[in-house]
Amino acid sequence: MACFFCSDEYKNYYQFITELEECIVLLNNEQTYEGRCALVTKKHATELFELDPQVLSTYMAEVAQVARAVKAIFKADKINYYICGDIDQHLHMHIVPKHKGGSEWGQAFLMSGREVFLSEEKYSRLVEKIRAALSTT
Repeated sequence: MACFFCSDEYKNYYQFITELEECIVLLNNEQTYEGRCALVTKKHATELFELDPQVLSTYMAEVAQVARAVKAIFKADKINYYICGDIDQHLHMHIVPKHKGGSEWGQAFLMSGREVFLSEEKYSRLVEKIRAALSTT
């Protein structure tokens, strides 16, 4: 079975934002949590411990960089970080901005079945906001 992120299949579910040293930053098409992104490692791995220590350090610094930008842009009260990979077994972390009183506040990020999709114009605006914020950090 081909890897979802190593193939082009992921392009049906994500918008490309930018490429950093150790990961590709993607905007999820599903936007219940406006600004939800995924950071996909460039090198195929399934677990954090499979990464070389320097790669892991850089990847986690990039996670922090993207999370900081997303939190500021979307005025999130908290960022949830989500790694599972049971199905898409290529290491990636979701950055999920959450707001007090908003969807699933005080609960785990569950992707609970309701889905929010945007217009191409709105995706483009979100991508540009995040890209611009990352280029200044």
